[in-house]
Amino acid sequence: MNRTMYRTCMAMVLVVTFAAGVAQATQVTKGDVTDVTVYRDQALVTRTVQVVGPQGPLEIVVTDLPDRIIPASLSAESEGNSRIHSVTYRTKAITGETRPEVKAIDEEIAKLEKQLREISAYERLLLVKENIIGNLDQFTASTAEKELQQGVLKFQELQQLAEYGLGKHEEFVQERLKLQEQRQETEKEIDLLKRKRSELAAGYSRTQREALVHLTKDTDQPVAINLHYLVSQVGWYPQYNLRSDEERDSVGLEYNAFVRQRSGEDWNGVRLTLSTAQPAFTAEPPVIEPLEIALGPKKVLKAEEIERTLGRVQQERYAAQQVQAPLPERWAALNVAANEAQWLELTQKADIIMAGRKRIMRMEGVSVTYKLSQPVSLASRTDEQILQIATVSVPADFTHIAAPVLTDFVYEEASAKNTSAYVFLPGSYNAYLNGEFVGRGTLKLVASGEDFKAGFGVDPQVQVVKELVTKSEHIEGGNEVSEFEYKLTVSNYLNKVISLKLKDRMPYSRDGSVQIKLLEAEPNISEDPEYQTTSLKKGQLRWDLEIPAQVINENAVVVTYRFRMAHDKQMDITGLFDSRKK
Repeated sequence: MNRTMYRTCMAMVLVVTFAAGVAQATQVTKGDVTDVTVYRDQALVTRTVQVVGPQGPLEIVVTDLPDRIIPASLSAESEGNSRIHSVTYRTKAITGETRPEVKAIDEEIAKLEKQLREISAYERLLLVKENIIGNLDQFTASTAEKELQQGVLKFQELQQLAEYGLGKHEEFVQERLKLQEQRQETEKEIDLLKRKRSELAAGYSRTQREALVHLTKDTDQPVAINLHYLVSQVGWYPQYNLRSDEERDSVGLEYNAFVRQRSGEDWNGVRLTLSTAQPAFTAEPPVIEPLEIALGPKKVLKAEEIERTLGRVQQERYAAQQVQAPLPERWAALNVAANEAQWLELTQKADIIMAGRKRIMRMEGVSVTYKLSQPVSLASRTDEQILQIATVSVPADFTHIAAPVLTDFVYEEASAKNTSAYVFLPGSYNAYLNGEFVGRGTLKLVASGEDFKAGFGVDPQVQVVKELVTKSEHIEGGNEVSEFEYKLTVSNYLNKVISLKLKDRMPYSRDGSVQIKLLEAEPNISEDPEYQTTSLKKGQLRWDLEIPAQVINENAVVVTYRFRMAHDKQMDITGLFDSRKK
């Protein structure tokens, strides 16, 4: 019995001793922000923390996390075989009394108060000196009186003692005045600092955000831990500068990113990645719910309504996968979005749905990632900051574009091919010719190896004028018939041949109630097969011309065409502008 109790007691002692030996040590650190991936509306930040000390259980407190952190996104990983047990998030209030600015003022006040104590000590020392000189004055006076009574007065020696005492009194007066001035200045500085401290500390409080990482270190050597978290108020969008020169045989493209960085922490010398993907941190698969249907009134949506619905469903799916939302809410939102998409499939025309989905995937379905080659520093601030992703040169052919029915200006347009490995995302661009800014435009999505077009502004050296030459009207049976003749005059003041796409239009009737026919065109309209089967059928005219150099005035190039329009003589023309609503 006694032996059993002894063994039990010894075991308990060993357990307590072991527990005491492995009690967690705590390390407090900020770590260093080393890697950042910027998405369209948030960013994934990685802080690297160096953990030192012997092997065993540790608690790492990573301080000064940013204001815009998404706490549910916190995760950590360690190198080697060290094990991360948990990562938690906490906040605590920091009052004005603990602010670094207030502490700095306290240190200044302490220094000045020390100076006051030194001034007081000098004043006491000065008082001692004055007492000593005062005693010397009394000694000199009593000595002079005795020697005068005895008739042995040593005048010269007494005079020297008196002058010495007077000199010291004058010196003490100057020292006291100086000490009083120093005291007044020091007390004034202390008073100002105390008022400033009160202003800083009054009503101030902020939230300190921290991550607690619990791990077991498997080595006595330093171990690196990577802490990951998402932040909001961060995003980016593409912007381009397109440049060409006098040769017009290529386009230099500067691929830039405008970054919005308002996370609440600065990124200094980080490895930066730009991405259009959506971060996903959910380990569990979604839960699919039954799709219950019933009968109701028939509803046919227009093509644009279907496309808007598909776009909204796509956005809801993205939003539902954000890490902030609890899982049940996320799965419910995904099911609601899927229900609406499937309802379209069950009730609307398949070709319209597929066309809408194709356009949406073209705009939103591309996921690209760009890793910048050099370390980047981005401060947290309200204005946007620009980064360069790449600079490439692509082959291009330049053509002039004229549509005198719309504008008198003639534009230059580059037809280029993306020969780079980059995907050019939709975005605005600035165009430069021969180093001069010529205007702004918008670049559509361009995949690697794909052709694209970009405008390069107005060329004032090329001019096109449209004139109505003749118009005739007559009645044929029950129809009113009109014939029109137009002249387009092209002037080229340049010293080189140019390619020109000259565009104009006739009216067209969707329902055939108005009959329109092109009677003649000189020169012939474009023979491009795609144009012939699409735009021409809707009355759009196009000539692909080579305009010689210096053709002006009577030498200008002239294009003419005639068309015929017939309709019921009891009716009038209307609805010419409805096309912009289609």
